[in-house]
Amino acid sequence: ENHYELNEKGLWVDVYSEIKKSLNKLMNLKSANALLYVMAGISKQSMKLDECFILNEKGNVCESISSNVFVVKKNSLTTPPLEDGAVAGVMRKQILKIAAENKLLCFEKTISNYSLLEADEIFLTNAVKGIQWVERYKEKFFVNKISSVLINSLIELAKK
Repeated sequence: ENHYELNEKGLWVDVYSEIKKSLNKLMNLKSANALLYVMAGISKQSMKLDECFILNEKGNVCESISSNVFVVKKNSLTTPPLEDGAVAGVMRKQILKIAAENKLLCFEKTISNYSLLEADEIFLTNAVKGIQWVERYKEKFFVNKISSVLINSLIELAKK
């Protein structure tokens, strides 16, 4: 049985902007200091969303409440660099490796609100759910073309 499967219905996501993630020595770790994530979760529920993007103190996307963020534009992947506050997750590392094996260009660079709106596709990754594709951000809708390819590679890797 497959441990991972792509979500059938895409996620509806927006930005949580009331509290920003601090850029410091502990920024790449999930820790017991969960207030930012709790507050973002409350905001997510009140806005009836599936997930929220977390911004760093510079106003750029660094992660979501529970996942790393990947943006697809013209068949290349971008994820926030660790310097922007992304969590150094196991699944993030695996997706970068799988993407490279599938001949996709991969970049670690800053993701702005504009980058999200200009994306062809957005998906989230974590070790529990694997890959989840985003169907809607603000008023823009997305497909799950690249995330479908990557989840199949992830499933094959998990079988080994």
